[in-house]
Amino acid sequence: MDRIYCPDYCCVPAFVFNGLLWVGFKGLTLEKITKELDIGVAPNTKNDWNLRVEEDEYLRGIKSSDAIIRINSLFRKEGLNKYFRHIRLNEISLGLYTDVINEAIEKRIFIGIGYNLARLKGIKGSIRHLSTIKSLVDDRIIELAENCLNEFIDCRKVKWDELEKACLDENDGLWLIGDKNIFELNHTINEYNRSKIND
Repeated sequence: MDRIYCPDYCCVPAFVFNGLLWVGFKGLTLEKITKELDIGVAPNTKNDWNLRVEEDEYLRGIKSSDAIIRINSLFRKEGLNKYFRHIRLNEISLGLYTDVINEAIEKRIFIGIGYNLARLKGIKGSIRHLSTIKSLVDDRIIELAENCLNEFIDCRKVKWDELEKACLDENDGLWLIGDKNIFELNHTINEYNRSKIND
């Protein structure tokens, strides 16, 4: 996975960029992906790419519901037979989160997790963030990798219990890029994402 410089609020397009490299596609720059996803940034953010400026903090970056539509639309536009799926943790049966992560890793799906970075840093507030899951060391420790050089911290091994809480803070979950097998993971609910990618 390449680590690249990108503007603030762009962890999602950086994840998509690296996910496409993971599946062997090198036809899109990070700047193009960022613009296609219509990423919003803060007024005081360095904005060489002329991204949409948002006064409302909640509208910066991209929401997962919008990402489902825009990322899959981008893949179709580029003629890629690849798909994006977002699975909230509360959509995974019986709390079998690590089982789903292990299955995704075994199927060579590019996988990330969205969470509240502030919790992991031990500070108050909310910092929505997305990191790539590199591996599960065991059921208690997860190894994360950053997609951007300028992210707040360079996460490595994190306790799953803490990461789970940070993920639930944001009602977030797993971010997946791969073939249609991303819709065939055990213990997950499929209907919502299937309807969205077919819009």
